[in-house]
Amino acid sequence: MESASDLIARPLPPINKLNGTNHPSVSRESISARFLHEWEGFETDVRQACNELDLSQMILATDESEEWRTGTELGLTGRFAKHVGDAVMKALSVTDLSDVKFGDYQTITPHDPDNIPDVILLELPDTALLVGEIETFWTLSLERHPVRRGFSTLVPLQSHFGQLVSYMRCQDLKYGFLSTYKSTVFMRRVAPYRFEISMPILASSTNPSVRQCFVAIAKMASQDPDFFESPDFAPELLKVSSRDSFQASTRPSPLRNQVVPKEATGEKIGCSSIFFGRDASEAQSWINCKRLLHGSKQKAIYEVTWNGEPAVAKCWSPSYEQFYVHESITYENIHAKRELGYEFFPKLLNHGAIACSSIFPKGYVLVMTKVPGKILADLWDTLSGSDKEHVRKEIRKAVVVLRSISAIVVDSGKHNVLFDPATRAVTMLDFELMQACEPDTQSPDWPEMPTIFGDLARPARVRHGG
Repeated sequence: MESASDLIARPLPPINKLNGTNHPSVSRESISARFLHEWEGFETDVRQACNELDLSQMILATDESEEWRTGTELGLTGRFAKHVGDAVMKALSVTDLSDVKFGDYQTITPHDPDNIPDVILLELPDTALLVGEIETFWTLSLERHPVRRGFSTLVPLQSHFGQLVSYMRCQDLKYGFLSTYKSTVFMRRVAPYRFEISMPILASSTNPSVRQCFVAIAKMASQDPDFFESPDFAPELLKVSSRDSFQASTRPSPLRNQVVPKEATGEKIGCSSIFFGRDASEAQSWINCKRLLHGSKQKAIYEVTWNGEPAVAKCWSPSYEQFYVHESITYENIHAKRELGYEFFPKLLNHGAIACSSIFPKGYVLVMTKVPGKILADLWDTLSGSDKEHVRKEIRKAVVVLRSISAIVVDSGKHNVLFDPATRAVTMLDFELMQACEPDTQSPDWPEMPTIFGDLARPARVRHGG
């Protein structure tokens, strides 16, 4: 036996990660980091809330062993449910919050089938108190982005927090959390355009521990769970920074779509062709898709040829237009900066609205050169120190170019970098989530470099054997 207090005071057991996914989930939602502020006094609030509960009651000792091998977000959510959810519910069961439970979103009524958070906290029978989003700790280092470091540090988290805010808004809730299991950030909404977040609470933390934080949040949310928006609230403003947004300032120009004219190469039109142009009613060019590299109904990437040379075509459905807009704007601006291109970016060949296609009927397409290499996330642990430093230097050059066109990559990471071990070619790609620079985000050293490289964000000494 042990007390409920002893159970929640312990740090979380470590997770056994084995192989697994290397690509973080990316949401179409976003919130400007300008609306994110520190939840000052968070740890004091947690201790006070825990002290107000009687956690002295004895409960059966909890098995903290961890034999499961984890490699996906779904698997990690299961480990969170065991080591956080079950433990917190066990502690609450001997308090006056015994009706507060973790669970699946679909257990509450009504619920929105298009906005499904990974985890909810509810009060029986089916009242939502808090929503949560789980991301994998090997694709998102939440602890590297503490709110106390300021706006530029939070830029890479805007889509993650945007997704959480959308879940909170859907249920009119005041509280939410974002967790990678190794780190957890708690959020409360205190005004229509003000969201306060805690510093990251590590799985190894004590006083307060992650479990203590959840017990405290359960108490707070059970007393005051709701945040109702006024009829004149404008949710679109949450996505706008203090200056014009990236999209609003640089909408793709249809006059610039035709970057590299398509030559007559003898290709025949067939069932794998995609016709596209300035808009969906006007087909000005076409491609033949040779092979699907990966994708879905919303987004697909095909291997194609352009003027007889290997190329890649990215397609987006109409609901993913924002991703297309950001990517095409970025490549257009890079092209305008240097028409011959840069060795660390693919070269834009063409883009436009899909006019006719049987394999991807509606949406947008962008064609770029195919570059050699493998995803850096798959190679990083096998690279030598000199190769890692070479990659870092090349990516910093790429970021300098992006700053020269006033652009920040929000979704930067090793999953968006290719490295060819044979030629040491480094390529930065995927510009679907971009943001305009502001005075405090002009430096090329933040936020992309630490997001991609962590401790190797700045130049490192490389020892050469002799």
